[in-house]
Amino acid sequence: MNLQITAKMQKWLKVSPPPFSHKEDIYAWHLNYQIVNHKKFIILVHDLSKFTIVLWGIKKRDFLEEGFIYQVIMSAFLYQGYDLEMILAYLVAAPAKISFYKTAGHKQVGILNARMENALNNGYAIGLNFESFLQLHIGREINTWPVGYTNNEHYIIPADKMVEYLAS
Repeated sequence: MNLQITAKMQKWLKVSPPPFSHKEDIYAWHLNYQIVNHKKFIILVHDLSKFTIVLWGIKKRDFLEEGFIYQVIMSAFLYQGYDLEMILAYLVAAPAKISFYKTAGHKQVGILNARMENALNNGYAIGLNFESFLQLHIGREINTWPVGYTNNEHYIIPADKMVEYLAS
């Protein structure tokens, strides 16, 4: 997976990644976090579909554990109701290692920030699941909300767009 992380995430993870230069990468995600109830509220936003995964209360050592991001993605996709074969095909074809990069462009960071606001607002409205670091209920809800795309000329539904990419 190619994870583009904000400066705040770089500081937390203590990494100095190179700039991201891939275009139209199905394995590219943007990440950021906010502090909520003294714990990190992290979102992962898929670059192409804007599909969002929400985590809360995760520790850095767990986050950096080998295979963790792949497990999180698989859990979110399963919770969303995607076909297991499509999910496995995506994960098997994914890069074997996690690569960190700097965020690429203001547009993606703007979308990342808007998705963070959506996730936070939804988290405050329906509540956090204190039993799990995976906030699947928040992600599932906001992935059905329209996201403005290409200068707000049309909108996409992240859950629908992600399934299109998984099927291709």
